[in-house]
Formats: sequence, structure tokens, C-alpha cells
Amino acid sequence: MDQHLAGTTIHDMTGQVRCQLDVPVAPIKRERPEHRNAIALRWSCLLWLGRSSLATLAATTGCDATSPAADPPAAPAGTHAAADASGTPEAGTATEPVLLSQTGLYADIAQRLLAPGVLGYRPRYELWSDATTKDRWILVPAGQPIDARDMDFWSFPVGTKVWKQFSKDGRPLETRMLHKISQGHGGWFRMAFVWLEDGSDATAAPDGSEGVAGTSHDVPSQKRCDECHDGAPDTLLAVGALQLSHDGPGLTLAALVRQRRLSPPPPSAMYAWPGSPIAQAALGMLHANCGHCHNEHHILTFDKTDMVTFLSVRSLANVEQSTTYLSLVARPVSKPLAGLTTRLVPGDPAQSAVYVRMSTRDPLLGMPPIATKQVDLAGLESLRLWIEDLARPGR
Repeated sequence: MDQHLAGTTIHDMTGQVRCQLDVPVAPIKRERPEHRNAIALRWSCLLWLGRSSLATLAATTGCDATSPAADPPAAPAGTHAAADASGTPEAGTATEPVLLSQTGLYADIAQRLLAPGVLGYRPRYELWSDATTKDRWILVPAGQPIDARDMDFWSFPVGTKVWKQFSKDGRPLETRMLHKISQGHGGWFRMAFVWLEDGSDATAAPDGSEGVAGTSHDVPSQKRCDECHDGAPDTLLAVGALQLSHDGPGLTLAALVRQRRLSPPPPSAMYAWPGSPIAQAALGMLHANCGHCHNEHHILTFDKTDMVTFLSVRSLANVEQSTTYLSLVARPVSKPLAGLTTRLVPGDPAQSAVYVRMSTRDPLLGMPPIATKQVDLAGLESLRLWIEDLARPGR
């Protein structure tokens, strides 16, 4: 990869100018085949992620902070074709639904009767979404196994569909759908559907929507799905061995093992999260809320930080050997910010960069940087308890 790109104009996948580079750019250390336009993708995504901190980005990279940073045009609802380099299918050949009732989720949407084969599921630790209630469903084509050779990141058969619904005070606001239409990371059609006021159906919103039904809930555009889903080789998040290792309602790892839906069969039908209940709560919260970006598969984030909060089934023997502990505890930050130099300081939440950044939604400091406007107080408390417990003698 060329390291001398000073003076280069970076375009995104639609041909729009995204950034003028005035300084040399370090090479990207990892490039998967689907990131053949990784340099352009890297800089356009950095601008998308940093809309509210373009001045800071300009100071550190030399990018012109006045460069356009709007979302590129989304594919028109109702169409899709082969996936482009961003992982979003282009418009053109096959018809996709423009109403939620056409997606195959419901046999009868008025009665909220699920279609045959559609199963509800719940990850053990859920992503914080500003106190909205979420329901999830999955449809895996009959007779088609899930490739479980990598127990951290499964690969799903073509035809798999997943839905996630966001509700507030009992009212559905948005339902997102992922539909695998071809093999490969870019082979998923992605669409959000915004519910009509009367609750009779939901309509496709490829360009997203803000303040749905007068709430603070925003719907992301189709083009922004990659900002999170790039962290999974086959796109789906929270559908895997560790998150489905529970005995709660809905589809679980044990049920998939009994039904012989995983190939090869896993060595266990239940994986135990390591450590005490305090440690498990913190590890699970970090896994669910940070791990989709902070793992070795998310090329943009991992290349910048080398920080991993995605808990692997290969590191469950004890807390101290977990990927999360080794990446966070007493580890220096990639770049000091607000006087914070260490990711987690045992016994001292106020000096722990991860804790402080999770405690705010300040655009220059807050984490996560997208998809949330409210601090997750319960999640923050679980992290505080673990940080203090790390300093307890003989723990």
C-alpha cells in the first residue's frame, strides 16, 4: 500500500470528494479482499464517524474540515444488485420490499403473527440503545447449516434474514432487516423500516430518519450500516456462540446444537463467561457495546487502536487471560485525551479512559461515538464496580 498520498483527493464509492490529504498516510496494516478500496473507505468513514469533531480530525490528519461529509446517496427502496465495496448492495436488478409486511417477518402483520420458520432470539448481553425496547427475530433457510468453524464469527447461508425492532413505551418505531442475498461480507441487503403512525405497517427508509414519532430515536441511513457491521466478517452481530449461551427464552446455542443447525457441531452447548458476576457483567457490557468495533476484524477501528473488547470463546479460562482484560487493564491509551493515559486503572474509575469516555456523550470525548444520545447508566455502573474490584486484594 502506498504510504505517500500527500496532496491526494480521496473520493468515496459514489465519486464524491471526501477529503484532501495534505500529509502522508500510514499504510493500512490489514486488508481483506472486500476492502479493495480501503484507503477511500477509511477516510470517508473517519469523516462520517467524526462529523461533530472535524476540527480535531483536521488538526491530526491534515484533512480539510470543510470537505463534504454527508451520507452518500442510498440505494432506492425496492431495488438491489451486487454489493459495492462499502458492503451495501447497489440498486438495479432484483426487487426488495418497500414495506415491512413484504419482508417475510410476519404471516399476518395486523395480528403480529410471525411467519413459519421465524424465531425470536435474545443475546445474553444487549447493545444499549437509549432505553428503547428491542425484539429480534431470525430466519435461517430450512436444511441449510450455519458455518460454525469460527465459533466467534459464524457464517450464515444465503437466504438468512434477521430483524431487530425498536420500540418506546410499547409503540414500535423502527424495524431493521438484514437479508443475505449472496456469499461474502458485502452480500447482505440492509434496510430500516419506519413504522406508520397507526401501526399498520412500516415503510423502507434508505436515507434514515430523525426523531421518529416525536422521540429522540434516529434511524440510520442504509449507507451507515457498515460503521458497526464491518466488525463481523459475515455482517451479523450478537448471533454467535457466546451471546446465545444462556437458558433464557428464544433461540439459544443449545437449541441450535439439538437441531443440528451448526456445522461442525461446537464442543459445548453452553459457554461460561469468566470470572465473578461483577466481572461477567462488565465483560458482557463491553462485548455488546464496544466489541462490534473494537475487534481485529473492524479494519478502521483496530488499525487505529489495537484494542479488543470482543470476548473470544478461545479466552474464557479466566478473566486475566481474556482478550478484554489483556487489552484494557493497565494498558496505555492509543492517544492521550483529556489527561487520560490508561484505558483501565484498577481501583480508579476517574483515571480510567474507557470509563470516563463512556460517562459522557460529548462529541469529542464520548463513547460510543454513534447510535446513542444517552449515557448507559447501568452499563457504566457495571464497569465502575469491575474497575474497583480489580484492586481488591486476593480477588
